[in-house]
Amino acid sequence: MQYMFTFGMRKKEKMKNKIPILPTGTFSIQAGGGMGCTLLDSLVDTHEDTTVFCEWTNYRIRSLNAAATHLFGVSKDEAIGKGLFNLFHTNFTSETLAQIASLKTDPTQVVELPIKQNGEPSLLLKAAAFMDGILFIIKNIAKNNDTPEETNFKMLFENMSSGFVFLKGITDQNGNITGHQILDVNSAFEIYFDKDREQVIGKQIEDIIPDIDESLTRILTKSALTGNSYSGNYYHSATKKHFEVRTYSPRKGFSAAVFNDIKHEMEIRNDLIIKNEISKAFALGHDTELYKVVLDFVLKTTESRGGFIGYVHQKQVICLAHNDKEKLPQIDGSKELILEIKDNGLEVVLDTKEQLLETNVYGCEAILTTPVMDNGKVIGIICCSDPKTTFTPKSKNFVKGLADYVSPLMVAEIKERLYKKQLVEAKERAEQNEKLKTAFLANMSHEVRTPMNSIIGFGQLLSKSTTLNNKDRLYVDYISQASKRLLYIIENIMEMSKLQTQQSKAILSSVNINSMFKTIYNEMETFANAKHIDLIAIPSLSDDESNVITDGYKVKKTLTCLISNGIKFTSKGSVSYGYTIEDGYITFYVRDTGIGIRKELHDTIFTSFQQVENVLERKYDGVGVGLSLCKGYIDILGGRIWLESAPNEGSTFYFQLKNLDTKPYLLN
Repeated sequence: MQYMFTFGMRKKEKMKNKIPILPTGTFSIQAGGGMGCTLLDSLVDTHEDTTVFCEWTNYRIRSLNAAATHLFGVSKDEAIGKGLFNLFHTNFTSETLAQIASLKTDPTQVVELPIKQNGEPSLLLKAAAFMDGILFIIKNIAKNNDTPEETNFKMLFENMSSGFVFLKGITDQNGNITGHQILDVNSAFEIYFDKDREQVIGKQIEDIIPDIDESLTRILTKSALTGNSYSGNYYHSATKKHFEVRTYSPRKGFSAAVFNDIKHEMEIRNDLIIKNEISKAFALGHDTELYKVVLDFVLKTTESRGGFIGYVHQKQVICLAHNDKEKLPQIDGSKELILEIKDNGLEVVLDTKEQLLETNVYGCEAILTTPVMDNGKVIGIICCSDPKTTFTPKSKNFVKGLADYVSPLMVAEIKERLYKKQLVEAKERAEQNEKLKTAFLANMSHEVRTPMNSIIGFGQLLSKSTTLNNKDRLYVDYISQASKRLLYIIENIMEMSKLQTQQSKAILSSVNINSMFKTIYNEMETFANAKHIDLIAIPSLSDDESNVITDGYKVKKTLTCLISNGIKFTSKGSVSYGYTIEDGYITFYVRDTGIGIRKELHDTIFTSFQQVENVLERKYDGVGVGLSLCKGYIDILGGRIWLESAPNEGSTFYFQLKNLDTKPYLLN
């Protein structure tokens, strides 16, 4: 059988030749307090080397640790009651076994026996009488530095990874235990509490650990008096360690304690609790609820009456959740709770980056302020006040752990708030720019319209003059037409600006469509005749039946624009326009026999400054706002606009509006 060995390094060697002071008398083990565990089991379990405690009869196993089960290849339950050498086969002779048996009559000795593997000594078995049985420790022979004079008890507890202290109760004249004198400690205890053995032997544990928890001294006293075992968790504030402590009594008046460092386990436990509570907050689905749940969790755990949680911005704390608002130094007039960081505990925490406990400030008996850190910088604050009793080391440490967990959440919160603030500022700048743009365009419109109207007016006067020859009259006509076209472009740009800034509204009135058609025909006929194109109006109702409720200006402007485009992009043929009314809707159309539009451009043709042709190659005038203007008007009126077209097959533009009944409108 190939044996395996688990070897644990000792943390300190200074106890190597020290012999602990043991009380005289029988060393009895008692289970108590419902714990179901003994001093023997605890000592064996916490030993790093392979450790087995056996009866003298056939060396039947009564207790063993995890290293032993690993070496023997069986479970603990399977090993209990079995003979040691039935599980652990050796090449011991009868003389060697007799040496082991001699320990029963001479319990002060230690027997050391090397064990060969593959022909070479690799393990060392140590045997010593202990209590009413025999203790075996199997270790790596390379680390066998102990002398034969070591006692059986030192063999067991000195190499433990747990801290161990052996105590004698100090009694008063009435027999009551008033303190506990330290008889011995192991190296782990020295490391845990940063005390040398020479400093503590003979001293009271209450003096060596001045901030020892009362609950710990209480269970030490109970173990010494009753002989029962007890356990509990203990936080040592000086070393910031969490311990699981088990106390036992070898005999009345004496006690022993085993300290297991459970800081990591406590951190995991607290982390799981925190994550569970935070997850509950996320499940609520509201960011504002998240920090409220976190704060409620802090106040409940620390038993505090009030507090807040917030992030640091410049020299202020912006509260994300709070209660007990009346006692917080709020800035007057603020919409949200904002606290100044000036001449107060917040400023101290911001400077020191450490947790701060204050008393008798802002009407509170106690305030605990904890920084939330990110990359060495204070980004937030968790504050709680007025606990039921006091802020214990455990509650302080808990809030610190929570602050570490909240840190990444708060970083994300700060980034999101900053992003939202930037969006609001950008929106405000954009709105301001739009106002400036609108004011500029309105001013430009006024400044341009005035001279343009003068040019058009004087052009009309010149055209009526009888002194002009034909050539001069032609020039005057060119001036008048160009001025009107420029004025038309300016008006379209102004209208587009109103649409973009949502200043254009629908103004409904009763409109006679047939009358509108006649007006449009009179205005556009000259342009159609100039290109030798037929302009055809097709009303579908009589004049008396063609009244509708709509915005006459926008409908006329849309039709005029579509007809103008039809004439512009048609070289021969006709441009016709009309309407149909059915199913409560009125549909207008403008049809031409012009160049047509490719299908892939149908969706973009209504975008501002778009034309069918490439700008560098186009043959037609215009800035490309007409169709965009039409769509804007129809959208305002709650309708829709579309087209049917193909290259060289002409185009038909439609726009549809809801047909409002004119009678209720006219009655109003």
